[in-house]
Amino acid sequence: MFLILLQTVTIIPELTLVFIHLLIFLFVLISLNYLIFKPVFKIFNKRKELTETTNIKTDGLIAETKKMNDEYNEIINAMRNKGTFIQQELLKQAEESKREIILKTKTETQELLQKKRSEIIKTINDIKNNLQITEDHVTNVIVSKILNGSKGK
Repeated sequence: MFLILLQTVTIIPELTLVFIHLLIFLFVLISLNYLIFKPVFKIFNKRKELTETTNIKTDGLIAETKKMNDEYNEIINAMRNKGTFIQQELLKQAEESKREIILKTKTETQELLQKKRSEIIKTINDIKNNLQITEDHVTNVIVSKILNGSKGK
């Protein structure tokens, strides 16, 4: 009886069976790459690009605002150096103008920054929603494939 059992058990699997398993593994690997990994990485890259471009735009706006403030400060300092009564009157007018311009610039900058923040938050939320939809779709596809695969067996 032990001899019969030894004759039916093979330690080395057949090469065709190994080859078939290797082909199935490669098919699954390639399928997962095209169905899951590439779309997810594409979404990640788009999100990264959007964030980088938004950061660059924001940095540019901040630099422009700083430049404008520096220009206004230079004008005011030049007027202070003249020292006459008429120049003092002009200095008072320039101070008023400075306050108005800075207030206006701050207001516009804060509005613009708030708008950009809102756009960034909206973009991030849109990307999250798209990612969630993609994740749900991929999950449904995987579940359906698993369920269909288990029914076929």
